[in-house]
Amino acid sequence: MLCLIIYMKPMISKNKYLSFKQPGLYLLLGVGIILCILYFSLLRGKNKMAENLLSEKMDLVELKMSDFFSTVEKAFIISYKRGISGAYQNREIEELNMQFSPVLECFESISAVDLADEMGNDYMLKYSHGSYVNLITREGCIKRKLQKIEWFENNGELNILKKDTLDIFFDPRLRLWFKGAIDTEEDVVFWTQPYQFATSNVPGITISKKWEDSTGIENVISFDVSILDISKFTSQMEISTHGKTFIVTDDGRFLGLPKDERFRNENDLLGYLLIDTDSLGIPEIIAAKKEIVRHAQRKDLYTFHFNGGRYFLKVKPFVLGDNTFRICLLIPEKDLTDDIQMIRWLVMLIILVIALMAILMAKAYHSKRKANELLSTQKQELEEKNHEVEDSIHYAKHLQEAILPSSALIKNLFPQSFILYKPKDIVSGDFYWIHSFDRMIYFAVADCTGHGVPGAMVSVVCANALNRVIKEYDIIEPGKVLDHVKKYVVDAFSQSEDGVSDGMDIALCCIDLDINKLWYSGANNSLYRVSQLKNMTETPKKSVYNKNRILYEYPATRQPIGTVTETKKFKTHEIDLKQGDSIYLFSDGFSDQFGGPKGKKYRSKPLKQFLLKISEKSMAEQKYFLDDEFEAWKGDEEQVDDICILGVKI
Repeated sequence: MLCLIIYMKPMISKNKYLSFKQPGLYLLLGVGIILCILYFSLLRGKNKMAENLLSEKMDLVELKMSDFFSTVEKAFIISYKRGISGAYQNREIEELNMQFSPVLECFESISAVDLADEMGNDYMLKYSHGSYVNLITREGCIKRKLQKIEWFENNGELNILKKDTLDIFFDPRLRLWFKGAIDTEEDVVFWTQPYQFATSNVPGITISKKWEDSTGIENVISFDVSILDISKFTSQMEISTHGKTFIVTDDGRFLGLPKDERFRNENDLLGYLLIDTDSLGIPEIIAAKKEIVRHAQRKDLYTFHFNGGRYFLKVKPFVLGDNTFRICLLIPEKDLTDDIQMIRWLVMLIILVIALMAILMAKAYHSKRKANELLSTQKQELEEKNHEVEDSIHYAKHLQEAILPSSALIKNLFPQSFILYKPKDIVSGDFYWIHSFDRMIYFAVADCTGHGVPGAMVSVVCANALNRVIKEYDIIEPGKVLDHVKKYVVDAFSQSEDGVSDGMDIALCCIDLDINKLWYSGANNSLYRVSQLKNMTETPKKSVYNKNRILYEYPATRQPIGTVTETKKFKTHEIDLKQGDSIYLFSDGFSDQFGGPKGKKYRSKPLKQFLLKISEKSMAEQKYFLDDEFEAWKGDEEQVDDICILGVKI
């Protein structure tokens, strides 16, 4: 760019057409200089790019770890409090099984529940190969032999399949989880170090806690927690082409395995979990371990050279009880260099184009001066008018946002939830709505006629109709609510002589979290519920399922909220919810988006399958994956409609 300025200087001094009074030339030269600075900055920007990428991915891994262990700990504390209240004291094995089998059913990561006391009595329940298994040790048993009882479930009841006595010495008081809980203060849970479970040979970690019962005997409850899900996440996580994510224990064993071609299924992962990092034989991870050991003082970001290449390593501690695990993210510099090299070539091309445009602009400027002055005046007038229009639209956006519930309100009512809200324009024809009183919570997702400013205006009318019906009528059934809302909306638009037929499609729910019951009604918008799959007979029409979970579709009444030729009553569905169920309300913007390799609509069936696939993840991750799926499908296509998806986990 500097050479171009020197080259043009004599031309400018001799040619009246090439005057430095031309602002366009100044602008192009300025942009060219900025791009030159950017070009050379890219040569030095790899460290910053690596740090930003690793920080972003580290937050995602840390969120996954926190969600995994906090979910287990919450379930554990509930069971522990039942123990304090005396719920387990002097209970028969069948009664204890009925209390703990739902825990194993709802939380796949919990592989066993154990109750033991200081006298050596022990009760264990685990789920193995399609049946529940008890391992019982009694205080008076000779040699402390184990009694094994297998149960099968029939119509919600457990029936004995067979009994055995195992000639195995077992004393729970010798187990680390028992000793640790006894030595730990009563207000603190105890986490063991990761180890292989003796009863199942599955790698995991145990959480335990003690209490004293009404007779003065100390009791300990524990959950065995499988760590397989952690490796499923880390071994599939993509941070770069050759990057790796892994988690190690205090003593250098794998808690979360990295991406590797040897890990094709769960059995492959189980075979390598909790082995020493050197034993896995991945050279760059061995080199990374040496780099950490070489520095006496811990760092967040390490850089080192290995096998002719440079690597970036980010390490962050994750504390769980007395354990301090280390989350590690490793990226070779080559993965970043390839992207930077492409950007450098792009910047060089832009610089050459700008240089050519500067010369052409300088030569053409004089002949077009008067025309440009006229265009400049017209442009200014258009910009002023456009600015006024944009100000009005942005003000309309603020008005529309006022009718939307705040994030704090949603999180307060539904701690495990997400909203994916992507207006096509500045303002939207889609809106989400929530209202609560007593123990009832109403929530909805609506898709009003049109999008942009017209859709936003219709959304205000429809949202006001919802608020008015809920406040004026004491109605629980969403179907009856929609009947009244339809009347208000039709009345609001019937004032026009032109016969306005605008309205909305909507999915409206009412939930009572005390009894886990939900009522739903929809106007053209269905409701999806994802639940645990118990048996292959639960496959109603329009449902999709995998080996663990099933997605049910509850159909809407085929009628909008608005003027129609033949009015029907809106049907209300009554749904019994289970802990861990996920509810999804949505507009049609996601499924109607054009994209993919053939430029076709996404459609509703792939949306069901994708929601089922991600349903076991946290709601924050589900929102991330949904947004990523939408953007990947849309590609370079224009967004065709507003997007609104509300997800709630029970």
